[in-house]
Amino acid sequence: MPSGKFSSITTDAFVENVHFSLQYFSFSDIGAKSLSAAISDIAAIGGIPSVAVLSLFIREGIKKSEINELYKSVKETAKKYWVNIVGGDIVKAEELAIVFTIVGEIDKSNITLRSGAQVGDIIFVTGNLGGAYTGRLVLERGLEINAFGFQDIAKKHLRPEARVDESQKLIKNLKINSMIDISDGLSTDLLHIAEESRVSVQIEASRIPISEETKRAASLFKLGPIETALRSGEEYELLFTVSPKETEKIKQLDLKIPVTPIGKITSKEEKNVIIFPDGTKKPLIPTGYVHIA
Repeated sequence: MPSGKFSSITTDAFVENVHFSLQYFSFSDIGAKSLSAAISDIAAIGGIPSVAVLSLFIREGIKKSEINELYKSVKETAKKYWVNIVGGDIVKAEELAIVFTIVGEIDKSNITLRSGAQVGDIIFVTGNLGGAYTGRLVLERGLEINAFGFQDIAKKHLRPEARVDESQKLIKNLKINSMIDISDGLSTDLLHIAEESRVSVQIEASRIPISEETKRAASLFKLGPIETALRSGEEYELLFTVSPKETEKIKQLDLKIPVTPIGKITSKEEKNVIIFPDGTKKPLIPTGYVHIA
C-alpha cells in the first residue's frame, strides 16, 4: 500500500427472499445490485474500490444459463466502477445468495467515518429518497411500470447506483466531518451518525428530497411521502455532514445529482427530532431496516 494510503475492506451478502425475489429480479439485476451495494460501502468512507472476490451459493433449480447471466452482469458492473474481480467460490446451498468482499484504498487525509459529526454541522443528502421502497412495492404487486410511469423508482430498487464519483468529488473539495450511505433508511442511518458521533440530529421534513414519481407511488399505496423517505433502505445515497462554512462550496460542485441540506447536528443533550412544516416536532425514531430483530 502506497505511503499515505489506507486499505479499506467490506463484505456484503445478497440473499434470496431477504434482499431480492426472483418474481421480479432478473439474474442480471441480481449481479448488478449485489456488487453496487457492496461498492457503496467503500464510497461511503471516501474510498475507491479496486478488487473484489465473490462467493455464489446456488440452490436446486437454478440453470447454468442463469448463472452465466448473473456473472455477465457482475463483470459489466465491475467494469463500470473500475473494479477487478480476482477470485471467488461457488457452492450448492438451500438458498440462492451472493456475497462480495471488496477491497479499496483511501487517502489517510480523506477517510470519512460516521463518528465525526460536529455540533453545528449541516446535514446533506445526495439524490432523492423513497424510490427504492416504493419501487419494491410496485414490483411486488406486479403493476405495469410503463403504464404508471414508475420506471425510475423500479430502477432505483433493481439497479441502484454506488456514489463513488460523487464521494470523491465531495472529499476532494470539502472537509467532510461524517458520512454514511443510506442502506438501512434515512431515519436509521441518521441515528447511526448521531450515536457514533455522540451528538443529536434535527431535520426538517419539508427539505427531504422526494421525487414526484415517489410521491405518486406513495399516494397509490396510501403511504405518507415523508414516512416513506424516512424508512426507505437500499437507496445508497450519501448522507454526510459539513460545517456551515463548507456549504457554499457544494453549490459549485458539478455532481449531476441533487445535494440537499435537510437539517443540522445538535448537542447530545438535545433530542433527535424531525420538524414538520407546521412547526410540530416529533422524535426521530429508526423506521428503516433491522438486521437482527
